[in-house]
Amino acid sequence: MDEEGSEGDEEPTGFKGVDPNKLLEVALAKVNEFKTANETDVSYQALGLDSVSHLIRFLVSVSRGFIPEIVLEMDDEDEVLKAYEVSQHQSFILPPLDDPNRLTRLESRFESFQSQSIQLNHTLGKIGDVLQTSNELTSKRIEISESKMEKDKDRTHKYHPSVINCLKNLASIDGVEQADSPADSILRVLNCESHSKAELELLSQYNDKKVSVTFSIGTSKAIYDGKFTWSSHEIPSCVSPFSIGYAKPNDTSMVDRHLMLGTLESHGKSMTAEEIKKSLKQALTIPESYHEVIDQVRVFRSTLEILGGTDCSVAYAIKELSDFLEERRGKIDSLMSKNKEVGAHILYHVGLKVNNYIDMAHRASSPEDIPKSVLDFSNLRESIDSFNVIPNLPTTFKHTATEPTDDSSTKPGKKRGSKDGKEERRKLVRNSDPVEEWKLQEGEKWEMFCGENCKDRPTWLDGKRMCHKWHIKGVCFSDCPYAASHVPKPQVPPEKKRAFGDWRKKKAGRE
Repeated sequence: MDEEGSEGDEEPTGFKGVDPNKLLEVALAKVNEFKTANETDVSYQALGLDSVSHLIRFLVSVSRGFIPEIVLEMDDEDEVLKAYEVSQHQSFILPPLDDPNRLTRLESRFESFQSQSIQLNHTLGKIGDVLQTSNELTSKRIEISESKMEKDKDRTHKYHPSVINCLKNLASIDGVEQADSPADSILRVLNCESHSKAELELLSQYNDKKVSVTFSIGTSKAIYDGKFTWSSHEIPSCVSPFSIGYAKPNDTSMVDRHLMLGTLESHGKSMTAEEIKKSLKQALTIPESYHEVIDQVRVFRSTLEILGGTDCSVAYAIKELSDFLEERRGKIDSLMSKNKEVGAHILYHVGLKVNNYIDMAHRASSPEDIPKSVLDFSNLRESIDSFNVIPNLPTTFKHTATEPTDDSSTKPGKKRGSKDGKEERRKLVRNSDPVEEWKLQEGEKWEMFCGENCKDRPTWLDGKRMCHKWHIKGVCFSDCPYAASHVPKPQVPPEKKRAFGDWRKKKAGRE
């Protein structure tokens, strides 16, 4: 349909002399009309069309007759239209064919395009460089962050290099070449955030090996701190067959150990160095049967497997010895029936050799540098096979004294174990700062707290009973079997103070 109009008509049909760009206004007006007319149409809303789609739909509607068609007549002689055409050719496409300066303009346009292309390539290159630098910086930040997180998890850099060197030697499988890194089992212990978590990790690994253990005081802390060797050859400690014991069924020692551990962590700072040493004294228990010897050797083997890995050469050497001891059960039973110290001698001999090996492993560049004789148990094997085991234990090994039922036999001034007066008198010691409410009160008698009445008193940090004479009477003797609890009031841990106080009230009938 042709539409023509004259000046003053609402909708002009001719646009002679008008800038063609203004035709967009007509198209835009029709698009807006179409959009407004269909805004409430549900099907139209579901399409989610953008502005370009609106325009397409508008053109399609015009072609199908849904929207009145507007035909614009253009005059070829229109000077404005010609000027527009020329400007478009000059600005965007090519110079007109009849332009006498066409070649010159093409060369100029090519140079302009080339210059713009170079500039565009240069700009894009700069943008690429900036993006690459940004990506590299981001990657480095991520790498540094991950490295920091790994460092926070890895505590091994905090240990002395000799400790890591020792663990690498212990992790050797063939006993010749040093391992590239310590065993994963010990790294899981060393990388724990605290001592308490490290001890739980140790217990978990023992449980995985189907072994129940008890730690002597300070042992798990020493391992966590990277201390694996004995303080001296006469005092088995840290990694030894005596420091980590086999837990018997219904054994409550681990409960007491955790209480002692908590006490030391909470109150150790207020103790002197000598008092801490006393509180950390380990009670060395002498095995009384063949089974106890074998159990301790198995626990010791598990300990070495944690330090060096399941397949490490040191643990394998102890496995071979364990197999030998199991095969010689009858001989060991016979030897221990004659001398109960035989079992302790075997454990001490094994522990001392392994301790020497660990000590050398701190300095050796590889396990090959450590003499093979260090882990040679042939002499021990021969002595067992020949029934010629002669116990030779340090003075630190002593049988646990039987707890007396009464203190009446040890009164001030008496000589201990002698009737001829040749032995020296025992030294009397006094409690200069006792707990006041524990002292004998008016109307109380000493008999309330001694004899049969004292058997159930609370235990001290070393697992022995608290000395009731020291805390109630205020005096005792230097060779008292419960001397470990001879401490003044400020050094009595709160849980021990509470337990002893409750026990004393019960015995005094003041519950």
